[in-house]
Amino acid sequence: MTIFGVTASESELAGGGLDGFLGFFDQKYRDHDYDVGRFKAREVIRQASSRGLTFINYPASDAAIPTDSSWMAIRPIDPNLGGLKLTQVSEELRIEFRKRLSDRIDDVFKELKLKWFERMPLDILIVKRQLDKWLALS
Repeated sequence: MTIFGVTASESELAGGGLDGFLGFFDQKYRDHDYDVGRFKAREVIRQASSRGLTFINYPASDAAIPTDSSWMAIRPIDPNLGGLKLTQVSEELRIEFRKRLSDRIDDVFKELKLKWFERMPLDILIVKRQLDKWLALS
């Protein structure tokens, strides 16, 4: 059995920052990473086909790869998104993300039956400060 590995480095991916979590900030980051993966997979298939490995049932020629808006099409790869750092993400997105995380953490505190006056200091003194630090907002 032949197993092919298709990988990309953090410097090629937009979502590589925060241990791969950065892709959750914006759909365009996820789309970029998916398209990088699709491109790399097609290169592996092309190379395998050019070496006579015909067991991969996929057309290897560029002409056979659709360029329209079908599910197989790859959007142009934006080289500026490769290796994206957290500080390159707009502050607005980071603040929105902090709010969503903070809301989820508050939900957990509520499930633990913590009262409002118990949750508030935890949120202000620990959660918000740590998230600000983690998201480069402070």
